[in-house]
Amino acid sequence: PPVADATANGGAIPLVRAFDPDDLPPLRVDAPVVLVHGGPSAGAVDGRTIVQLVAARHLGVDPAVIEIDRADRGKPRLGGAPSPFAFNLSDADDHVAAAFGLGLEIGVDIERADRRTVEPERFARRVLSVAERAAIEGLGGDALDRALIRMWTRKEAVLKAAGHGLRRELADIDTVADVVMLDGSPWNCWTTNWRDLVVSVAWGQLPTR
Repeated sequence: PPVADATANGGAIPLVRAFDPDDLPPLRVDAPVVLVHGGPSAGAVDGRTIVQLVAARHLGVDPAVIEIDRADRGKPRLGGAPSPFAFNLSDADDHVAAAFGLGLEIGVDIERADRRTVEPERFARRVLSVAERAAIEGLGGDALDRALIRMWTRKEAVLKAAGHGLRRELADIDTVADVVMLDGSPWNCWTTNWRDLVVSVAWGQLPTR
């Protein structure tokens, strides 16, 4: 599978790879590590289990003692004492993605690359910013669907990183650039195709608790 681990525009970009409990990559302070699991031949491993295994490896404890709770706005986090360990989860059909980092606020979103949008023009008017609508002008068919999926996952990733979920006006969030501004704060935003998924991840160098 494709693996992304390089630099772009002078800054680090995420590492995206398949989840393997016997080969967990080290966490990073400059950009998230995203582990993706799923597909017809994959075993039944959910996002919570992946988080427990990665956290246990990082903290040097048994996975059974790892507790997961939620912040005030519902964003998942490790229970117990404050920690730089950060994570976020997303799922689509039979796939789950878990994003991890140290000293970061992280949001991740995945969608199937072949997903089709019902009434794409109406969707664009309701969800996309002025700049995003300009970026897709003239597109149709599969190209339009791909662009809409990309922008949707980027919006979700940024909102999840900031702890908002989808409780914001999506058309006010412009994801055309690699740095997305939300409430005056910058969020790095990066998107790639991974197998049959679109993966978007957003992160900022902020306290995790």
